Amino acid sequence: MYFPSAFPDILSMALRRCALVLCALLMLIACGAAQAGVTYRFGGASISGCSLSGKVYTCPSTAGLAYDDRVVIDTGYTVNVQSDVAFQYTQYLTMSGTARLTSTGNLNIGDITTSNISITGGSFSAGKTFSVGAQPQTIRADITAASMMLGTGSTLQITGTVVSTGAVQIASNTTITGPVTGTAITIGTPVKITGNVKATTSLYLGSGSTIDGDVDTGQMTLQTSNALITGNAAVDFAKLEWNGRVAKKIICKSGTRAGMCDCVDNQSGNPVNSANGPTCESAKPATGALQYLLITHDGSAGTCTGESVTVTACANSSCSAPHFTGGASATLQPGGAAINTGATGTTTANVSSIASGVVKLALTGTSASVQCLNSATRTSSCDMNFTGDVNFDIKVADHKAGNAITATIQALKANSTATACVPGFNNETKNVEYSCNYVLPTSGKLSMSLDSTPTVANDTKSFACNTTGTTPLATSFDSTGTGKLTLVYPDAGKVALNAKFDKITGKDEFIVAPDHVDFEITAGLRAGADFNVKLLAENLAGDITPNFHAAGLNADTVLGKNATLTTLGPDCIGGGLTGNLPSVAVEFTQGVATATMNFNEAGYLDLLATRANFLGSAIGISSTTGGMVGTVCTAKVGPFVPWAFQVELNDAARKAANFYYAGEPIMLKLTAINRKGELTKNYPKGFGAGQTIRFSALQENGTPFTTTPGTLSGTYAANGFSSGVTPLTEQPIPQPAFTTPRQAPLQIRLRADNGETKPELFITSATAPVGTGLAETEQARPWIRTGRVRIGSRFGRTGTNPIEMPVTVEYWSGKSWVLNDQDSFTVIPATAFAQTTSTGSTPPAIQQPVKLTKGAGVLPLTSSQPGSINVAINLGASGLDTSCLSTKGASTASKMPWMRTQVTCSGPAEVPKPTDPSARATFGILPAENRRIIHVREVFN
Repeated sequence: MYFPSAFPDILSMALRRCALVLCALLMLIACGAAQAGVTYRFGGASISGCSLSGKVYTCPSTAGLAYDDRVVIDTGYTVNVQSDVAFQYTQYLTMSGTARLTSTGNLNIGDITTSNISITGGSFSAGKTFSVGAQPQTIRADITAASMMLGTGSTLQITGTVVSTGAVQIASNTTITGPVTGTAITIGTPVKITGNVKATTSLYLGSGSTIDGDVDTGQMTLQTSNALITGNAAVDFAKLEWNGRVAKKIICKSGTRAGMCDCVDNQSGNPVNSANGPTCESAKPATGALQYLLITHDGSAGTCTGESVTVTACANSSCSAPHFTGGASATLQPGGAAINTGATGTTTANVSSIASGVVKLALTGTSASVQCLNSATRTSSCDMNFTGDVNFDIKVADHKAGNAITATIQALKANSTATACVPGFNNETKNVEYSCNYVLPTSGKLSMSLDSTPTVANDTKSFACNTTGTTPLATSFDSTGTGKLTLVYPDAGKVALNAKFDKITGKDEFIVAPDHVDFEITAGLRAGADFNVKLLAENLAGDITPNFHAAGLNADTVLGKNATLTTLGPDCIGGGLTGNLPSVAVEFTQGVATATMNFNEAGYLDLLATRANFLGSAIGISSTTGGMVGTVCTAKVGPFVPWAFQVELNDAARKAANFYYAGEPIMLKLTAINRKGELTKNYPKGFGAGQTIRFSALQENGTPFTTTPGTLSGTYAANGFSSGVTPLTEQPIPQPAFTTPRQAPLQIRLRADNGETKPELFITSATAPVGTGLAETEQARPWIRTGRVRIGSRFGRTGTNPIEMPVTVEYWSGKSWVLNDQDSFTVIPATAFAQTTSTGSTPPAIQQPVKLTKGAGVLPLTSSQPGSINVAINLGASGLDTSCLSTKGASTASKMPWMRTQVTCSGPAEVPKPTDPSARATFGILPAENRRIIHVREVFN
């Protein structure tokens, strides 16, 4: 907060302390009378730069307090900051009672160290993101914000009400006592929340975390394993992974059938309605939403057989959708069938009568009014005319396409007193005429087949369901008047089987769901990139079921709505690895659908396609590409390959200088990333184990060199990656070296790839991620300099004053050797200096390494007696130095062979070789300028 100059005494103190820095209230005060360690108490006193109205302080900005200043907000007072607020590690914040701190922007108290924060009461409000808990912290306060970051893994305890108008992220080791509200709430592991949680769009509860209260959300996921909600959970849809548990009821907002959990993908390992498994019910209806019950029928039925009618719970006078979803219950008469309209507001059931004649349809056991609609005459009549001497009662169970099932046909008639139904046929064989028709969709192309039981050779009949003709089949009826048929229908939908013999008729409608879903997946799967999955709804024989067709099924606005809507999501991820594969829902067209998915990680996985309760039946589809075998994921989809490698220099000092010496190992950091530029933590465990990373050098702009200026050596085993990135401080790390003959400085671009020959498996840093603002993949573009180390000879006196021998590093400019003043990182160990004396005495030990600053350093040497000391610097990888000195002193190789110089020691006939630098320190002998010498010239190689 800015403090005006209206107070000269305060300003002078501020200037002395702040040295013209624009001070502001971090915690909302500015420099004013600031001194290090000052306490600013918002409790009624004036605070320069902040206005006070009643008990509300308004401060225009927050730029930062001194590192150890304190902010205290007393109970009853509010501090409003008109900008972002961020506390530092060593600053202090104290609040109590009803104290309140607000920000129009971000509000971050997370970085305050544990001992410096005391929040025993009050509240916070942030116009943007509220952050807390980067350090272990305990606060008692209510919090409101546009979004929240609660904790980063350190222990965090919050007591109070937490309300966000946006997303809430709750990190591991967090404990919240109080209700939590947000849109998308993501909860880490382990976390304990004591209070109700409302997440308007989604809730993700991590492994081992507990919500001790009720939950209200849209999409809910309880992660493997032991995620627990102790209360009720109202959801649009819930996924329970291994041992995920809702201790009380799951309330399916869109409804569920009695005793079922239609809104739950139950992968918990605990069956529905078991001790630890989910138990579900529909949401309670709004009071007064049910206006009346409507029975729809065609007005005619056969005696002693079931006739299907529809019962609708009407929510308006015209009984148009949407219907009452509260699940109205009643008993249908005649026949006494129990009905419940459930979440869809409609159901079907059979009426039956032994006696012939007209019977009025009715619903008993309900207080709702009842109306009827005769669909044949379009009148409001409830009359059902039961006719016939003998009728067929046909029963075909709902089943899956292409599967052979047993259908029954029973001939029944009323006894002489019309008090019971008795067999119409007794151990007789009749040539019954059969036909079928499409109910939903109303047309199709595939035929039904029937065979009598016991089977008669070559007696199987196939017939289309969209014709008016009939197909005769000899049918044997036993003493109960029952015959059995083997029925196979290869398509999906709702169909009817009809039977006729003389004047005897009967029919039954039944549901046939696809047997399974097959998967066709595009090749070349890349982490973070969209990929397509083609879903084929098939029958038992593997043929497509074309009537699994959204447009055709939607003719029934209740049962057909979203009838083919299939959820496709992850079944499991191979190797126990992790990743995010959001589920998608798709509708089918003539048995085929295409889903676009995106997996952010590397590795293999399995997909699961589910469609529960097809057309309101208990038949559903659950197909996987492999799934779990015991505790192991078969993982047949993949591999998902990282999109690219990111290549960076892995040394802060060298990043700043951006050069390496020719032949020097270049320390790199490699990161496997997905298409969005995110780290793929499954590399190489999920994919890439055993690969070898290769390196190449190009021109800085990424094009190949016309003439190769040198060679790049070194590879790296991909097994050295840890969670998608090479270690920062541990060996081995990538260290390619670019070796070149002596030449002018050259800038190169380093590229990495995994050496795979198959394009779909090839990973290279030449592939950039997609999206604005993402980091470049090839950031390592160092200059290469041909370098050398030199040491200069010096004269001096004996005694304690040292001779300072200059040690410098140089690089070849293209024309000459020049001082490399960008080198402030080279250190030559003390043990790398080899010494030999002219007197044969032991030279004094060199105690300190030579550290270069701007390319130069000194080696101090002392001697108590006249003579000389020859010094060589052992730059090799091992062994003795390679200097031109004939006598070699003891030394330890400094492992910098790239800093040797190619010279000859014995004249032009000798082949130049890498040679270590050497020089001489002369003690107690007059320097050359005092001798009778006309000219001296020193020559350095």
